[in-house]
Amino acid sequence: MIRKIFSILLALLMIASSLYLGNLLLSEYLAFEPVIVFSWFSPATFIAPIPISFALIYHTGSLFYTEEVATRFCAKIIRYFMYATIIACMVSVMLVYFYTQLLEDKGYKPCPGVPSGYMPMMGTKYVTSLSLCKT
Repeated sequence: MIRKIFSILLALLMIASSLYLGNLLLSEYLAFEPVIVFSWFSPATFIAPIPISFALIYHTGSLFYTEEVATRFCAKIIRYFMYATIIACMVSVMLVYFYTQLLEDKGYKPCPGVPSGYMPMMGTKYVTSLSLCKT
């Protein structure tokens, strides 16, 4: 019983933090500051709540009903969660492409090298003037 309640609270915390971080990143990206560090992995913060909510539904169902009822219910809806996850991944890839195109259309230029604090291939620094690449 305690384990199920802990699982529900943990899932809710993960969903809330993912949505908060996603909102924070989105507002930062749409501010169009002179220096933007964009990671292709950023849209994943919006995808993360989908599988986590599936686990939340299962644990909530098993808390109020039996585990067998929760398992049968989740077996019925798992197809929709798979579709939602696939669609969200496709939208995420499209968002990365369209956002980088938008940055280039607005005159941003990618800096050479890896931004500070990022692993190779994980982030790109975009600037309005190449002199800002050194900051």
